[in-house]
Amino acid sequence: MAALDTPIMAILRDVLCASISLDDGLSALQGIVRTRPEEVDLAYEVARAIEEIILRRPALASAKLTELTVRLSFSENRVLPKMLMLLETRYTNSYRRNEAELLPDKEAIPRLLDILGELAQSMGTALDLNLRPLLPFLADETLLVLDAIRDRGHEPSIRLALHEVHYLTTLLLENGLFECAEALLGRLVKISGQLGLTELEFEVSLDEAAVLTELGLYEECRELLQPLIDRATKDKDTVKLAALTLQLSVNETRDDAVHYLTARSLSDRATSLYSDAVVAGLIEKDELGAAYLTIASSILSTGWRESVKEALSRFRSALDVLEDIPDRSPDQSLMLFKCFAGLGFAHGLLGDHDNTQRAIEYMNRAMSIVADLEDCGRDSRIEQSRCDNALGWICLVSESDEFWDIGIAAFERAIRVRRSLLKEGRISTIELLGSQLGLGLSQLRSSDSVDASLYSTLRETLLQYVPLFPTDDRAFVEVAIAVYDIVWMTHRHGVTLPERILRLFDDIVKMLDETPTHEAMPFIVGPKMIVPYLERNWEQLERVTREIAQSETALSPVAHLM
Repeated sequence: MAALDTPIMAILRDVLCASISLDDGLSALQGIVRTRPEEVDLAYEVARAIEEIILRRPALASAKLTELTVRLSFSENRVLPKMLMLLETRYTNSYRRNEAELLPDKEAIPRLLDILGELAQSMGTALDLNLRPLLPFLADETLLVLDAIRDRGHEPSIRLALHEVHYLTTLLLENGLFECAEALLGRLVKISGQLGLTELEFEVSLDEAAVLTELGLYEECRELLQPLIDRATKDKDTVKLAALTLQLSVNETRDDAVHYLTARSLSDRATSLYSDAVVAGLIEKDELGAAYLTIASSILSTGWRESVKEALSRFRSALDVLEDIPDRSPDQSLMLFKCFAGLGFAHGLLGDHDNTQRAIEYMNRAMSIVADLEDCGRDSRIEQSRCDNALGWICLVSESDEFWDIGIAAFERAIRVRRSLLKEGRISTIELLGSQLGLGLSQLRSSDSVDASLYSTLRETLLQYVPLFPTDDRAFVEVAIAVYDIVWMTHRHGVTLPERILRLFDDIVKMLDETPTHEAMPFIVGPKMIVPYLERNWEQLERVTREIAQSETALSPVAHLM
C-alpha cells in the first residue's frame, strides 16, 4: 500500500488516467527532482522517457521505458514497473502497430500478434491497478490491431486473434466495463460471421446481447436475439434455444417497460428448455442450476423489493438442482456457493429479524463450501471476502442489535483477507475500502457512546476514496451513501459531528456537484441535501432542492416538499 503513495507513481497514475497532460507530468517530475533527493535518479529517468514521447521519438521512449521496467522488476515495489509498462503501451503502441503494418505478411503477422498479446496483458494490469480510464484507449487499440490482422487474410492468425479478443471481452464484462466490451464484441460478431465461424459467432452474439442489456439497450438486444432464436427454432437446437431464451428473459426482466408477468413467463420457458436438454442428455444438470441462478440474480438486480420473494423461489430451485448432483466438481461447488450466497443476500434485503437470521444461516453455509474448496487446493479467498463483506452489510442494515456484532466480525475477516489480496494485485482498492467503511459504520451504530476515534477512522477511509474519483465512478456512490449513513447514525446518538469531518463533507458535496447524473442519482442527491441541512445552510439547501425539483427525476416531488 505504501508504494502506491510515492509521488512518482501518483504522477504516472494521473498521466495514464489523462487527469494531467504529458507536459504537466514532466513538470511535476522535474519538481520531484528538486524537492525529493532520494528519488532524483528514478524521477530523472522517467522524465527523460516522457520527454522522448513529447518530442515524438516513440522508439527511444519505448527503449528507455523497457529498460526501466526490467530493472525495476527486481525491486520491492511491484506496482511501478507495471505503470511504466502501461505508459509504454499507451504512448508507443500505435507507432509499433503502424510500423508493423508496413512490413510483408511473414514479418507483420507475428508482430501484430505480439502487440495484441501486450494489449491483453496491459488490460489485465490496468484493471489490477484500478486505472479504468485507460481501458477505452486499450480497447480502441485492440480493435485496430484486430483489423490489421484480419486485413492480412491469414485465417489461422485471424482465428487466434478472435479468440484472444473474445477472452478480453470476458475480462471487461467481469469488471463492468460494458461500453468497451460492446465495441469489441460488435467487431467480433462481424468478423466471425464473415469467416463462417458459426459457433464463435453464436457465443459472441450471446455476449453482445448480455452487454446490450447491461447498457439498457433493451430493444437493440431483442433485435439481435430474435434472428438467432428463429434460426435455433428452425434447426431444432434445444441447447442454443435455451441459452437465447434465457438471455431474452434477462433482458425483459431488466426492462421496466415490460410487464413482469411477461418476463417471468420467458424465464419459465427458458428453464423448461434447459430441463428438456438435461433429460435428453445434451447438457449437465449444473447448467440448469446456472440458469435458475441467472434468473434469480436478474430479478434481484431490478431493485424492486416486491420481487425478492420471486428471486428466492428461483434460488431455491437452483439449490434443489445443485444439491442433487453427486460428487460435485470444484466449479459445481462454486456454483452452489453462489446459490447459498444469493439466498442469504435476498433474505437480507427483506431486513426483518427472521429473514436476517436466515440470511446469516445461508451465508454460513456458503462459507462452509468455501472452506471445502480451500481443502481441495483452490484459492477461494476472493469468494470468502465477498461473502463476509455481504454478511457485514446485511447485519449493519438490520434493526436487531443482536446481529451487529456478527456483522463487525464479518467485516474484520473481510478486511484481513482483502488486504492480502490487494497486495497480490487480485482486487482493486475500492473493494478493501468498502469493507473498511462498513466496519466503521457498524462500530458507529453499535457503540453506546461515540468517541472521536470512530469519526477519525471514518474520515481516513473517506479520504482514501477521493483519489479514486477520476478512475472509478463507484467511488462517488459509495462515498455519498457513507456520508448519508454517518449523519443518520450520528443523529441517532444525539451528538454533534466533529468539525474536521464536516469540512470533509463540504468538500465531498462540491465534488458530487460535478458528478454527471446517472442511474445512481438518488444516492448522489442524498448528501447534497442532508449536509446543507445539517449545517443550517438554508441558501445552499434551497439551491439544491430547486435544481432537483426542476429536474425530470423521481426525486422531483420530494424536492418540492423541501
